[in-house]
Amino acid sequence: MLLLLSAFIIFILGYALWLAVLYGFTMKDLVWRAKKDRSGMITFLNKFTTSFSTHSDIKLTKEMIAFYTSDVLESKSLCIYRVIEEHGSLFLQPTSSSGAYPHHHNNEGTAFRIPVDHNTLLGRVVLERSSILISQYANGDSLVKEALPDGDVDTLMITPLELESGVSGLIVVVDSIKLDYHYTKQDLELLQSLAKQVAFAHEFMDIYTKLKNQQRISKELELAEHIQNSLLPEQAPEWGDFRILPFSSPAKEVGGDYYDFIEIDDDRLLVIVADASGKGIPAGMIMTMCRSSLHALVENFTDLNTLLVTLNSILFKDTEGCHFITLAACLLNRKTNEMEYARAGHTEFLLRVKENDILVSIPEGSALGLLPPMFVNSFEVLKVQVEKNQQILLFSDGITEACDRKEIEYGVDRLIESWDQLLIENGDQFTPSQIVEKVDCFTEYAAASDDRTIVFIERV
Repeated sequence: MLLLLSAFIIFILGYALWLAVLYGFTMKDLVWRAKKDRSGMITFLNKFTTSFSTHSDIKLTKEMIAFYTSDVLESKSLCIYRVIEEHGSLFLQPTSSSGAYPHHHNNEGTAFRIPVDHNTLLGRVVLERSSILISQYANGDSLVKEALPDGDVDTLMITPLELESGVSGLIVVVDSIKLDYHYTKQDLELLQSLAKQVAFAHEFMDIYTKLKNQQRISKELELAEHIQNSLLPEQAPEWGDFRILPFSSPAKEVGGDYYDFIEIDDDRLLVIVADASGKGIPAGMIMTMCRSSLHALVENFTDLNTLLVTLNSILFKDTEGCHFITLAACLLNRKTNEMEYARAGHTEFLLRVKENDILVSIPEGSALGLLPPMFVNSFEVLKVQVEKNQQILLFSDGITEACDRKEIEYGVDRLIESWDQLLIENGDQFTPSQIVEKVDCFTEYAAASDDRTIVFIERV
């Protein structure tokens, strides 16, 4: 009995010792794994930070991320895919790889996009947000053969790149560089830890790229705005008894409204107010094209009709009828105090004949660049004698078509009413900007949807 009891105690002690040894090995393995995870992530983050700071090329940095991840996992090859959306469907597209990653290409040498669905191995990982480990004989798996048909695959790991917004991509790791080594669950856990860092790195680079593009666009808009402002005269020239005051306020950084003062000869000054179709840079380009053509044509100026007919031919040819510009042309003769006026699809012409008597005139003429030359052979030209204290107002439709919260337009009648009121209040101190202030008040200072331009002319 004593012998039996002694044997039992020895067995218990031996079993306890075995458990302690086993626990020791397990703890040692866990500590080793934790150290490797920590070391791997620190190595990855350090290399990513260095790479990103030294390489301005985002594509190159992404390639370096793939290389660093492969280096930490000691893999033969690795590929990082991004999820992209096209025509309402999701696809996986390779963005970077390391080693001889076995993926198929089309005839142009670019990688096929893999549809995200349950019929493909990689698509399943994205949809199910689950990692895959095939530690041995991956070639025996039909889905693996379909996903990676161009190479022998012995051991394989796949894990998704997850962000708060969802799965942004995945990482595929193929074979270890260590001889006869097959990836284990611990290796997969390390890959999952690294995947979080890769997802973060890609998201960081995407945000950086967007900000960089926005900064570049902002710089381009700033340059375009500077160029356009340099094309608009700061002030009108002194022209006999005519006092001329311009004002323009673009709805965007670059506007489509244009005004100009072009000396034809010693006595005649051509005053232009124009409005290009569209907004922003495209409208600004049409405006610039119109200005350049006008300055070239006035060298051989004969009359307003010929000028506008020729300008229409040039703009229609250069824009292929895709864009057009409305324009008001006012020719002032300081010797005779006469004024000729023509309109190409532009807003009304306002002439204050007496204190409360305003003539609203709309001469016939189509917008420039809209119709082919064969359909545009004449513009109606009006000619009047401008008496002392008579005033003229040229404006773009950004003034009259400005709307309040009820979608009611400012309109020509309200413009005339504001003009009358401002002349009473300000007299000789009246400026066109005061009308724009009235328009802003009417719209309750809502963001302007169109450029606003006014040129005020008075014979003093």
